[in-house]
Amino acid sequence: MSNVYEPEGEGLSYLSHARYGKDKVRVFRVVRDGAWHSIVEYNVTALVEGDIEVSYTEADNSVVVATDSIKNITYCASRART
Repeated sequence: MSNVYEPEGEGLSYLSHARYGKDKVRVFRVVRDGAWHSIVEYNVTALVEGDIEVSYTEADNSVVVATDSIKNITYCASRART
């Protein structure tokens, strides 16, 4: 979702706010505790905000984190949390 604001009378547009990410990343974990195993499932939403105006104005995606990378970071964070 992004909002573009055009100041009245100036004729110039700029990106005032940008947010993107990955929605409904399913994380399924088995937590083992001796003979007992617990099954846990999460639906995770990860949103990133930042100054990414150049990705729109100059087609420079170097400032944007790929949504698959966001998904993989979510998986790594869930493994670290035991």
